[in-house]
Amino acid sequence: MTILVVLASLVLVLTKLLDAVTTYIRIKTVTQETNPLARGLMSRLGAGTTILLTTMLAIGIIGLSTGIAYRGGFWTQILFFIAGVLISIIQAAVAHSNWYGVDNFITRQLRIWFSKIQTYLGAFGQ
Repeated sequence: MTILVVLASLVLVLTKLLDAVTTYIRIKTVTQETNPLARGLMSRLGAGTTILLTTMLAIGIIGLSTGIAYRGGFWTQILFFIAGVLISIIQAAVAHSNWYGVDNFITRQLRIWFSKIQTYLGAFGQ
């Protein structure tokens, strides 16, 4: 089971890096970012700094979570693997959308979700 934890961790880092690189390439203005929190940070810190900081934070969280899952029991490892696969699919879909410049099923759902967050919380992230 530990091989699945390590595999999920590697895929999480790889897809996060793809997301970060393609976001950096694609984003020309802050308004292109659909995540309201990231957009707010980008307007304050700049796109490059925000992407670097959030990527470093994500990799740190992945490392800590991997350590917990690695030392955890069977169910902890299963849950980590499932969560890792789901998050990796989302990150890969975002990277795909960034690279090709068109939304896919997952990024369309994310846009809807972020729009609802924006509506419910008003000027959240701006």
